[in-house]
Amino acid sequence: MAALIAVEEGADPARAAFLALWHDTQETRTGDLPHTATRYLAKPDPRQITADQTDQLPDQSRDVVPRAAVDEAFSLSVGGNSAVSVGGGAGS
Repeated sequence: MAALIAVEEGADPARAAFLALWHDTQETRTGDLPHTATRYLAKPDPRQITADQTDQLPDQSRDVVPRAAVDEAFSLSVGGNSAVSVGGGAGS
């Protein structure tokens, strides 16, 4: 879906798909917690989850993980903003 939106917006569809993939990787370890659950559960820092997921990768592979997508996931989980960035950023 991200790739299709990127095409329509004139952005790089491959980068959009890559960012979208990494944007939600933390949920493979925590599940997709609804906002109503946060009152009862402490949601872990998605940046720490990604660090844990990638710490055994070779440096070159670990460095390709888009930090912009990971940071965006953190800001979304904290701020509740639903905007998605497709363009360049810290991981470009």
